[in-house]
Amino acid sequence: MDRQYFTHMSPSTIHDAVYYFQATAAQVKDWLSKLPVSTAECEDKTYYYIDNNQTYDQEIPKCMFLAGFDQLLLTHEKKESLFLSQENMRTIFNLAGIVMPALMIEGKVVGKWKKKNKKLWVTMFKTVTQQEKNIVADFAGALWNDITSIRFDE
Repeated sequence: MDRQYFTHMSPSTIHDAVYYFQATAAQVKDWLSKLPVSTAECEDKTYYYIDNNQTYDQEIPKCMFLAGFDQLLLTHEKKESLFLSQENMRTIFNLAGIVMPALMIEGKVVGKWKKKNKKLWVTMFKTVTQQEKNIVADFAGALWNDITSIRFDE
């Protein structure tokens, strides 16, 4: 299981793996010593991953609509998320244990979304530019062909 985690749900810190597996840091360090991991440094933190020599023909999309309880958010320790700022944590991870559908633009969670009855509601964490609204609208239109309106709340 640890090999799969560091191959498919990484790069991850030791704290991310402790959070995900409910293990101790010593256990995670022991696993890492037995795995063919590579490391990357970002914001003074060490991230571990297993390079599976897989190449990708596509770039990461500029905009992504993550599902509620999306694995990208669940497999990393919330307090150290590369994707979601601490000030917006409770908007996505509420106190009842629900993980809201998140909107990512250029690798950062910038809001949440809800689709119902052919309408899309997007709640942004900051004021959005018309260009950002256009990006969201373009990606939403490509994802769902039945949307009749998009509403942005800030």
